[in-house]
Amino acid sequence: MKHYFTAPIKGYAKAVSSIYNEFMTRIAPKLPGLTSGVTEPPGPRPEVKKWYGDYSKEEREAILKGGTPAAPALPQAPANDVDELIKKLVASPLSDMVKRGLLKSSLPTSKVLVVLNSNSATHVDKVEFARVASSILDRHLDVDARVCSSDDDVQIQCSGLGTEIVLTGAIQAVCDLISEGMRKRVGAIIHPTAVAGESAYLDEVGFLVLAKNRRMFNLKRLANG
Repeated sequence: MKHYFTAPIKGYAKAVSSIYNEFMTRIAPKLPGLTSGVTEPPGPRPEVKKWYGDYSKEEREAILKGGTPAAPALPQAPANDVDELIKKLVASPLSDMVKRGLLKSSLPTSKVLVVLNSNSATHVDKVEFARVASSILDRHLDVDARVCSSDDDVQIQCSGLGTEIVLTGAIQAVCDLISEGMRKRVGAIIHPTAVAGESAYLDEVGFLVLAKNRRMFNLKRLANG
């Protein structure tokens, strides 16, 4: 709620809960003199939604007002009205062309660079990952995504409508889903990292090279059974 973390909320909550439970079951019992009393919650537990933007303005105000001590003022991220605007446009009976024009006139254009890292995946795997990711980002998020590569390094240069915070979070979420799919289907473990405001320093890969790489990737899958 205070912009300390901008990825999906449920994933973050699950990770923090896992770390807390591990500490309480494996570490805390070994620390002499450590006690922990029961503390009453400050109020009813709010519903946990996936994204910050999924909460209404009233819900955000109620949760932030919920009873934790006031923290020192920190620099705030730009007001996140992007999700609200997109929801209104999607719900309205406007043509795609009109909606696109309204979005372009209302939202900033941001750059995001996705860097692919892996200790085991081949260059063919990473280029195919980047090709699939760029296609999905273009089709579903209207992001101009270009595959860039040199030697064994592969990056995805992205440009799209929205603040850097919102666009980076959305791109990271999509890339994480593709990463999980690649791991399950072909055993390729690739770690994508979306970096806001950065530009690729590698050469853009052409369509013919991507098509050739895709054939090599599919042949490799068939050969591996």
